[in-house]
Amino acid sequence: MKNLLKLFYKLLSFGLCSQLLLFIFSAQAHSQQNSSVVTSPIQFEPPPDGEPPDTSGGGSRDPDQSRCSSNEEKIKALMPEGNFGWTLQEIPSIHVYLPKTSAKQVVLAFQDEAEEYHETVFLPIQTDKRILSFSLPKDRPPLEIGKNYKWKLTLVCGDIVDVEHPQLEGWVKRIDINSVDTNFKNQTAIEKARWLAKNGYWYDYIKVLKAAKEANYNNSNINSLWFNLLKNFDIEVRYNTIEKGNGDVK
Repeated sequence: MKNLLKLFYKLLSFGLCSQLLLFIFSAQAHSQQNSSVVTSPIQFEPPPDGEPPDTSGGGSRDPDQSRCSSNEEKIKALMPEGNFGWTLQEIPSIHVYLPKTSAKQVVLAFQDEAEEYHETVFLPIQTDKRILSFSLPKDRPPLEIGKNYKWKLTLVCGDIVDVEHPQLEGWVKRIDINSVDTNFKNQTAIEKARWLAKNGYWYDYIKVLKAAKEANYNNSNINSLWFNLLKNFDIEVRYNTIEKGNGDVK
């Protein structure tokens, strides 16, 4: 009888240990899977309604003239393939890679498909950063919902604007935020960025990810997603020295 009890307790102990080990391995696998999901590159899906008639010109009209002088690096628009994206913002931000330049300001213009100008403004260049965002002032009229707009960003290389100055172009369409079930309340910045990218909201995706980078510049997951984004535009990143709020690029 005693031998049977000993055998029973051994089996019970073995069973509990096995269950404990299974729980630990399962938790580790789940954690690794979640980590992989968090750090996997974000894939942008183009808007489902197609592109405007003319979406060429994501870079400068002449790639060889995308800088003020031959001693400067070329400027780049952070735009997806197809050069078109949606936004939920009344006034979206245009993000560009703008390395050290002699230019002091840019001209940002929005025009509709009939080439009627919506707004045109001069904006200063922040020389302490290389990934910059430009947008219309808040007191300017917002973009109309459901309307395609072509934006033009011109680098002013001298005292006045010249047609030969570098110019970037892209397209944007504003979507009514009340028509979209965003459910962002309980989402992290990464989850929000993934949802925006998956559903075609390029301008919002870039803005959310950049803001998360600025607020959490020591967060390795956000850093990884931000650096992967920049690599899509052949922008080299220095991992060892991270510029606060921007990602140190060269």
